[in-house]
Amino acid sequence: MNKKCFIMGLPSAGKTTFLAALWHTINSNSFASSLKLDRIDNGQYLAQLSQKWVDAEPLDRTVPSNEQTNLSIKLKASDESMFDLFFPDLSGETFQKHYVQRAISEELADYIQTADAVLFFIHVNSVKSIGLISEHPTNTQDIEAEPPLVRDPKKHDPLQVQVIELLQFIADIRKGQPTKISFVFSAWDLIHQADSEMTPMTFFSTYMNMLWQFCYSNSDIIRYGIWGVSAQGADYAEKDALLEKNSPVDRILVVDSEGNIGKDITLP
Repeated sequence: MNKKCFIMGLPSAGKTTFLAALWHTINSNSFASSLKLDRIDNGQYLAQLSQKWVDAEPLDRTVPSNEQTNLSIKLKASDESMFDLFFPDLSGETFQKHYVQRAISEELADYIQTADAVLFFIHVNSVKSIGLISEHPTNTQDIEAEPPLVRDPKKHDPLQVQVIELLQFIADIRKGQPTKISFVFSAWDLIHQADSEMTPMTFFSTYMNMLWQFCYSNSDIIRYGIWGVSAQGADYAEKDALLEKNSPVDRILVVDSEGNIGKDITLP
């Protein structure tokens, strides 16, 4: 059967690093992942990404001029069932452009309309707490002394607003057809180091409560899962420590919504 998975995320969300680690995992004979590679027609792009990932080298961000719109692989599940997985590696700037211009290409709209599921990436460092009203300055004279702000939607609109708007695009394009979405919080090692008891679901409902409320109130059209994933396992500055691992897969951290920890990056 054909399964289409659509990958989304704003700039620097961790999509490309995930793909590199995914490619290595499904090709690995030393790790029993839930999905394995059966065949791919053109794996050169993913192989290049994966080799840099194995060597703990920083990956170039996907930019509009280097987007891969027709990536697909044939996968085999643990029950021996087979399916083709289609996923484009698009730049975060492309999705942000859709948000700012309120327009989307017909090609991309067709892809969203026929997708079976969406992987939506959010980098944990992009999640900021807005704080309480009582924590904001109360001296209006200081506020008035500041120069007027020229709004740049990409920089000034909150992350959750941009994500929700993109989800509304999906719902509109799919005409209310239910959509399976896995929200992937990338660089989860940063959260795990700061609070090893924090689960992705708690992080989602606490620090992205506006998005959580949107998904909760639209459960008839959004069926979502939450994952914390660190595809690299640590900062690139810790390259020597990363290379000391017995296997590159050992770097990977995958945490499900309830806090269960593993290394199988194919689970989301």
